[in-house]
Amino acid sequence: MNIYKATSDICDTTLFSLKWNKHSFGLRLAKLREAAGISARQMSLDLGLNKNYINSIESGKNYPALEGFFNICDYLHVDPFTFFYTDDNTYQSFAYFIPLLQKLNSEEIQHVYQMVKLSLIHISEPTRPEPIS
Repeated sequence: MNIYKATSDICDTTLFSLKWNKHSFGLRLAKLREAAGISARQMSLDLGLNKNYINSIESGKNYPALEGFFNICDYLHVDPFTFFYTDDNTYQSFAYFIPLLQKLNSEEIQHVYQMVKLSLIHISEPTRPEPIS
């Protein structure tokens, strides 16, 4: 098992449970764009697109092509991971955790993966009170 498969499995099942669709994608784009203090029209023009293009994405009418998405991320000075991941504290933890995982061999990654899976099972199970002695 490689690091990307392990982290992908973990992320798919727990950390990225938010379902992205045209509406949520558009809302996230609008939030990042507004935080940058730029209008949708100006951003569209700066990217060399139709003046209504960013507005059409934010309203859920369109998705950008992959190259367009990367251009949007570059324009807003965010990486694609940050675009989709909105919990800044957890993102910072990932930013420290992934380079450490990259130093492990396949067997060590498998052990970490199994520990995380087990801890997620324990987190989701209701806790039982300890018996009083």
